[in-house]
Amino acid sequence: MRNLVIFMLALAGVYIYLQRNPEVAAKVPLIGDQGRYEDQLRVAVENQASNLQVRGAGKIIELLPADSGRIHQLFRIETEGGHILLLDHNTELAPALKSPQLGDKVYFFGEFDWTERGGVVHHTYNDSSGEHMSGWVKHMGRTYQ
Repeated sequence: MRNLVIFMLALAGVYIYLQRNPEVAAKVPLIGDQGRYEDQLRVAVENQASNLQVRGAGKIIELLPADSGRIHQLFRIETEGGHILLLDHNTELAPALKSPQLGDKVYFFGEFDWTERGGVVHHTYNDSSGEHMSGWVKHMGRTYQ
């Protein structure tokens, strides 16, 4: 029983550390989940699905102006699987990417939704309210959430 308590306390300590250090958390693969989230992206695009948590990577192929007066960074990206998506990064809730350029590689973890204009990945920020799973964007070695 004592060993179980020690293990649970250590596990809680690691969880708290990763929550307070998102740049470290972004580097740690989710055991058993990494492939699942990447598969989710492929399935989501192919089935034009929505409300799915996805992880992926791609290169920026278009920098778009903020949409509807909101404070968002919008990028059109081509994923490693060859899909074209809109990456909608909310800069009211997360820091803006510094100097993104065409051709830059970005990694992302967020919610996928299908719209009449195609696939969108959003909720790429740390959601302290608990409404959504926290997401992130990684660019040039830095994690933005």
